[in-house]
Amino acid sequence: MSEENSFLFAEYAKPVAKRGKNKSMRILLILCYILFAGGYAAFFAAITVPQVIALLPVFVWMLVYFTWEIVNYECCVRVESGKVVFLKLKGKKEKEFYSFHARDILFACPYNEAGKEKIAEAAVPKTMDFRADPKQAGYAAVLSGANGTTLIRFECTVAVANAMRYYNKEVLVDKEFLSL
Repeated sequence: MSEENSFLFAEYAKPVAKRGKNKSMRILLILCYILFAGGYAAFFAAITVPQVIALLPVFVWMLVYFTWEIVNYECCVRVESGKVVFLKLKGKKEKEFYSFHARDILFACPYNEAGKEKIAEAAVPKTMDFRADPKQAGYAAVLSGANGTTLIRFECTVAVANAMRYYNKEVLVDKEFLSL
């Protein structure tokens, strides 16, 4: 049976928010496209070969096609066979950010006020953020590893939290908080 058909498989993906660093990168890319088009047109108009300017839309399309994926992707969390994986999805391409086994979770809970208090008691030195939108509260997991404890913040659904809970009973599932 494939992993996607298993009862212990869960996945949640969300497009990255158009805020903060992502928004400024989008604006920078658009300005680069405009600068390229203006420079290309000015160069060929200056050397008196304006016929080549007819190819400008093709070059701008190629530039956008190969560079826009830098700012247009999805953040994904996947639980399969006891392993939690954080991915960046760009179309059909997947790039793994980070992964760990669910049994390494010391505790996991919704990242709300009560969760923040519990995390503060644990005094976690290292933090990783895999949320698509940093303004969303999300979910938090504290892991034990070779480098000490790590706090990981991410967005998930009840299905993902239940899949992690199957492999580790320290994972708390708050259905009201996780309803998306």
